[in-house]
Amino acid sequence: MISTIEKVLFLKGVDLFSQIPGEDLAQVAQIAKELYFEKGSQIIKQGDVGDCLYLIIEGEVRVLSDDQEIARLGDKESVGEMSILDAEPRSASVLAASDVVLLEIKQEDFYEMIKNDLYSEDITVFSPKGKPFTLPRGAVALDFAYAIHSEIGDSAEYCLINKERGSLLSELQNGDIVNIQTAAEKITRCSWLDAVKTTRAKSNIRTNCNQRIRAIDSQSGLMILVGILDLKVSRLEEWCHANGNIDNRVRLARDIDYLKETVSNYIHDIQLRGRFTRFLTSHRFKLKEYHFGSIEIFSNQTISDVVFDYCCHPKTGDEIVAFKQDSKAHVHHKMCKHAAKLMESGNKMLFVRWRKERIFNYHMIVSMHNAKGALAGFLTYLAKLNIDINSIELGKEKEEHIRYCELEFQSPEGDLNRLRGKIDQKIKVIQFFRTDDAYRSN
Repeated sequence: MISTIEKVLFLKGVDLFSQIPGEDLAQVAQIAKELYFEKGSQIIKQGDVGDCLYLIIEGEVRVLSDDQEIARLGDKESVGEMSILDAEPRSASVLAASDVVLLEIKQEDFYEMIKNDLYSEDITVFSPKGKPFTLPRGAVALDFAYAIHSEIGDSAEYCLINKERGSLLSELQNGDIVNIQTAAEKITRCSWLDAVKTTRAKSNIRTNCNQRIRAIDSQSGLMILVGILDLKVSRLEEWCHANGNIDNRVRLARDIDYLKETVSNYIHDIQLRGRFTRFLTSHRFKLKEYHFGSIEIFSNQTISDVVFDYCCHPKTGDEIVAFKQDSKAHVHHKMCKHAAKLMESGNKMLFVRWRKERIFNYHMIVSMHNAKGALAGFLTYLAKLNIDINSIELGKEKEEHIRYCELEFQSPEGDLNRLRGKIDQKIKVIQFFRTDDAYRSN
């Protein structure tokens, strides 16, 4: 894994970013995600809608149009650069000609970065000593904290706005006097990423979250290996140190191929030393893939079901971890405090990830009979359609026996009319549109 500084240095050597100032490149580096592809892996498929740009850090790729090779690209060259500007279908496929390390920049993240720094209107707020700070309209107290210094933002606990205590998410007004109160330690607030306005605040929150997730992945990677091999943590830590794998533990929780390779290497190493023959013959280490809705689990033991625990309710696409309890996989958000306690207690863990499928966001208002069990029956029906509900609100009664229900949900079904037709079979739909669609249809 390369650091943010290393990403900036790399970006300065790429023609596409060579004229961008270093301070701005640091913001680009924050949204650039490092990816690994093995030789022969497909990186881009011709005809798929493009939503990201790839920059080659190391290795070589083949560019193919209609299965005919038209180019080869290597270090510091870019692939799919037009996808930063629009979401048109990919004009060619790209395959890894060797093991490849890439930086991925998502179109959505790139536009957000630019948008947040093009302030149409600013406000001026003041520190208790009278120092002025210019912020975009809509900025919150945490934006101000990061404007003072990143360390202040990282450890901010609450604020005083015009001498009255307030939340760090309080929106600031022109002329406010803001006093930030800090804690003794850094506070990680990943769920606040969309609440702050400035790029500086977003970048620091994103960095803190990435560091926290990396630490979690390092610990969970080891515990996943412990669960597969059924060995003590100390034994595997000793082997990782001896074989130079200690820095790659993060990949064990992120890369299933690397996990399989590590298991194979450990078994091979033990065989060469002629130790634990009984251990090798009495255990099966081949990982089986289990699918439960949008979740994929890899384990050498039987997994009968997936349970989303009550404490954190991760939604599709969130960073997740899984713990094995009996034959079930209990899934938590990586930032869940209960999950952290389970890891500290040494609970066995499983390799888990979301299935690679596009998810669409919807908003819907329906009318239903105000009868006992009506809502439960409707929600059960939605679950059968593989719908993941984000929020639900029961409105005021339309009539004595009818009431409105408003929902925000996610579905792998991208055809709005087809999905509405299925729901219409069960209940009367009043309003229905895609929230990620610029042209909404009711």
